[in-house]
Amino acid sequence: MMSIQRVFRQRGFHAFGVIGFWLHFFSLYRLWSHTSNEATVLGRYSTRFALVLVASLLLAVVWVGVMVRWRLVSARLEHVAARWRLVLLVAAGLPILVVWWFPIERLAQEYVAANALLLVVLLLQTMPDQRLNILHWLWLLVLLVVLMWPLLLLGSVTIRMFEPDEAAWADYSTSIFVADGVYARTWLQEPVAIRPGLGYALVGYGWLLENVSFNIATGRIIQFASYVVAFIGVAAIAWRLYGRVVGVACLVMTSFSFSFLAYNEYRPNLQLPAIAVLIVLCALEGRYQLVGRGALGWHFLCGLLAALSLQLHASGVVYIAAFSVFYILEVAWVFYRSRRWRVAPIMTFFVGVAFGGAVYYFLNIAPLGGIGVYLSALVTERGGYVRPLPALYRLFTWPNLVEVILVFAGLTFLIWRQNKADCVLLAILSCVFGAALLLDTQGYLHTFNFLLLLPVGVLLVDGLNPSASGATRRGQIFVAATTLVVLWQVIWFFLIPSGALTALANGRLPPFLYEELRPALQTYIRPNDVIVSTHELLWTYPNHRNLVGVMAETVGSQRWGLNNPVDVWERVQPTVVIAIEHQMDIPPGLAAYMSNHEFKVCDTLRVLATTITIYREQCAA
Repeated sequence: MMSIQRVFRQRGFHAFGVIGFWLHFFSLYRLWSHTSNEATVLGRYSTRFALVLVASLLLAVVWVGVMVRWRLVSARLEHVAARWRLVLLVAAGLPILVVWWFPIERLAQEYVAANALLLVVLLLQTMPDQRLNILHWLWLLVLLVVLMWPLLLLGSVTIRMFEPDEAAWADYSTSIFVADGVYARTWLQEPVAIRPGLGYALVGYGWLLENVSFNIATGRIIQFASYVVAFIGVAAIAWRLYGRVVGVACLVMTSFSFSFLAYNEYRPNLQLPAIAVLIVLCALEGRYQLVGRGALGWHFLCGLLAALSLQLHASGVVYIAAFSVFYILEVAWVFYRSRRWRVAPIMTFFVGVAFGGAVYYFLNIAPLGGIGVYLSALVTERGGYVRPLPALYRLFTWPNLVEVILVFAGLTFLIWRQNKADCVLLAILSCVFGAALLLDTQGYLHTFNFLLLLPVGVLLVDGLNPSASGATRRGQIFVAATTLVVLWQVIWFFLIPSGALTALANGRLPPFLYEELRPALQTYIRPNDVIVSTHELLWTYPNHRNLVGVMAETVGSQRWGLNNPVDVWERVQPTVVIAIEHQMDIPPGLAAYMSNHEFKVCDTLRVLATTITIYREQCAA
């Protein structure tokens, strides 16, 4: 019986059909499960969005009809004069440029752009193709990306999104300088040398906060710098496997991907891609050099970096497990093909892991009392699943419709073609995501998603003409059309909402709530006050040693074994409570404590359209 793969190979890769399938797989689910802010139709959808839903059903019928009658449609298009097909191609791309001005919801805009891109693919697949020397075009793409990086960095700094974890990481990072340990002092965590799962990479961030600038922008600059390392690393991996054309395509896709841009705040798990690209590159270099001291050095460095990634975040264990399996499979494959054991690479890799693991043990585990205490604390804190197979859930809820369609279409293309480079990449993807499904209990998709943008670059360059791998006219136009889609999305959904373009026009950064609070609260706060508020007030009072976050009610109860949360506050003895609208809620235990001690509203301030309420037992005259 002929295998499915052989049938696919005989029929050829049908880019239009594959992209169309994944478009409807994801879009129909996302469109119909969407809820509009103005729910006027069926109590769920706005009127405009309901029209998009109707149009999506009609479009689905049209695209299925095109697929069923593909030979007839392609024959008709092939008989159209070349200049008219070029006109059709330009007309198909117009919605990519204009849909963002339409007053419809973002998901609907993404859906229209995805359909326009599918129409471009349909027309390209019926056009003649030829190989090109497009070095100048590649340099234009690289120049575009490099010119956009400062704007993206500005957007990361100007966006006024307050993530509680961002302040918590600032607390962790600076505690070693003011409290002799890496833990969140504003949460009343137990003072320890370092919390399980945290790494000493935080210390560098803490030093910058304490000695350069205690500002939210400091962490965001570090975060974006780590992204740039990941962008360049992904391009280098693609270049190593497929050549420079795919490398540049991957550079474009990663730089403009919302799997990165959706997360701007400083968080160590978001920085793992920066070290992960180096791990992958070391594994590839060692594999392709095969023999010699240089090859063994790469394998050692791969294992060392995988172990040292734990100094960024506990999710680094996924890379240790993934590349352990990768090296085991490599040994098994070589033995299967040649009946020879080639164990030097895997042994050298594990020596690197052991060396990095020893460093981690003496710095992170031994100070806490040994491996048993460490694992017990780590499982208690991080062992619970957010949901079954959280990494898989995050994969299917990728933050951008066009991207997730291309990701799955790219994976389909790799599985269909399976040349040597495809097999290596698929093996790495399988090992990493297999390990993530087993070990990642939090669903940190952004820790691993950079690898999934590699198949997208391969699809854009080779998908429309798999037999002519590399630079072709079809691939050039497909990359250009996709670049237009992702670039316009970056402008409309990131740069404009973040205020980056406004800041660029005004020549100054927008005001920051927690900086504006410092002069506003100056007359209300005394040096010896015990302040209870959101722990994000750390951005306002980085040097106030008696600042406690409202999250301390839960953490303190667990730490001290208290059944009544009021008892936490009886220990803390707050003198002032600062309630910040939309940034916090006063928990029940604190509310009861304030009632018992007759806290009164001393004043209400309005800062940057945010209400600030100040409570004390005795208000100043």
